[in-house]
Amino acid sequence: NSLALQELKKRYPELNLNELNNRAYNIALSAIRFFFLKYDPVRNFVFNINESLSFEGETGPYIQYCNARINSIFKKSGYNNVVEFEKQFISNIGPHSLNKYVVFLKTDTEFELVKRLSTYPDILYKTANEMKPSLLCRYLIDLSQKFNEFYHSNPVLNAEKNIRDARLTLIYCIQSVLKSGMKLLNIVPIEEM
Repeated sequence: NSLALQELKKRYPELNLNELNNRAYNIALSAIRFFFLKYDPVRNFVFNINESLSFEGETGPYIQYCNARINSIFKKSGYNNVVEFEKQFISNIGPHSLNKYVVFLKTDTEFELVKRLSTYPDILYKTANEMKPSLLCRYLIDLSQKFNEFYHSNPVLNAEKNIRDARLTLIYCIQSVLKSGMKLLNIVPIEEM
């Protein structure tokens, strides 16, 4: 907890101590859980607290950070948060009309993300069937890495309206899957980091 707290104090000196402690606790606990779950149960490994708390690499905090980054994108988009986007945009066009936005997703990274999202039910089945949470961990790591690749190479907020809406819808779906996966692994989604 103290390592997570130190990192958060560096990144967010303006946050009050109570909020810093709460975030640090959730990050530290989730980091430890994720570290143990990401390994195949039949493999040996050595626990490394510094590695587990890293905000980069194959860690729980990295996935939590992706979730927080998506929230930040929605906040900057004019929607206060993802819930507001869901209420104002998704509910207005209806779930079946979402398909019309797929045509605006044209980059290889966007296609890869859509394809990866479509495999989530299969990953859940395989994870449960084989009793290997490491499969879900690997999926969430890959999805988070692919999201960050997408985010760095595809403007979301400054794109033309239809592309912007399509990309916001894509990251809405990414966040839905990330949160679902984190919940299944008992990892606390951090809304803001």
